[in-house]
Amino acid sequence: MNLVELECVDPVACKGWDEIVLSMSHYTFFHTSHWAKVLHHAYRYTPHYLIGRENSGVSFVIPLMLVPSRLTGRRMVSLPFTDFCPPLGNLSADGIDRVLARIDEFHVKSVEWRGGREYFGNHPSSTRYLQHLLPLTPDTDSLYNSFRSNTKRNIKKALSQNLEIVFDNSDKTLMDFYTLNCLTRRKHGLPPQPRYFFEAIRHFILEKGLGSIVAARYNHRTVASAVYFHFGNRVIYKYGASDMSYQHLRANNLVMWDAIQHYAKEGYALFDFGKTEVLNEGLRDFKLGWGTEEKEIYYYKYDFRLKEFVTEQNKEQGWYNVLFRNLPMPVLKLSGKLLYPHVA
Repeated sequence: MNLVELECVDPVACKGWDEIVLSMSHYTFFHTSHWAKVLHHAYRYTPHYLIGRENSGVSFVIPLMLVPSRLTGRRMVSLPFTDFCPPLGNLSADGIDRVLARIDEFHVKSVEWRGGREYFGNHPSSTRYLQHLLPLTPDTDSLYNSFRSNTKRNIKKALSQNLEIVFDNSDKTLMDFYTLNCLTRRKHGLPPQPRYFFEAIRHFILEKGLGSIVAARYNHRTVASAVYFHFGNRVIYKYGASDMSYQHLRANNLVMWDAIQHYAKEGYALFDFGKTEVLNEGLRDFKLGWGTEEKEIYYYKYDFRLKEFVTEQNKEQGWYNVLFRNLPMPVLKLSGKLLYPHVA
């Protein structure tokens, strides 16, 4: 492929960026300027998105954020805190070499891609996850009939529990979600993202009509909540949280079912359940129960010092899970505030 130009742009300042993304097949919400705004505002990561131009048109798009961490090293990530964000468009082996050479000019130790097997499949992946996709149709009865029996049973049980489901992007509902998210993260032995990260999501995504908070309330108390992003004709389930003391109500199932029905009736074509760790059989089984198609997501990491693609272990599981699980909540929140700018 003969590239006329390899250009570095800021998607926030680039006029018509989201229209460029929409013109590409396999786009995701995370390629948009809205997610770039969240990452820059919350963590001050600097966007250096690369685009290839050919014959006066955009040939490919590669989102990149510079993470200048003294703890984990100066590196490029595509993109931080993102489930799946592969390069878009036509990118040849020669194009990859040119991209790597351009990234090397920023004097980073590595670059990481969340997806992109069609471009990097000849190289070893760094880690692997699962993705679960549900094609949507306005015929919600047919969707319901595609679910596994235990998923239907949990929905029916939740419907009998006098739960109130609300779609509400207010600050109060977001803070109710944040409270549950902190409890859920501690249960999994991980610190929560800082509150200001979710406030950035509300400001740059939810207030722009590009996402929804769906909450289940029982006796006026929020017992389960989830955050969804949407762009084009696609939806992604990004965050979910619940109060385990109300697990018997199966509120999570009703939140998900109402979200699926809502987006199906609104004309969206694809519902993405987000990434899942390969060894997390419980979460995998939950997502498969919704009649989803399972795919593998491969992450890739290029080390500029070694000049090769490298493998690494999943960083979400380790000895530190026990530590985080037993920290007092204020200390756990502080840990998240201190660590997440470096984790990316």
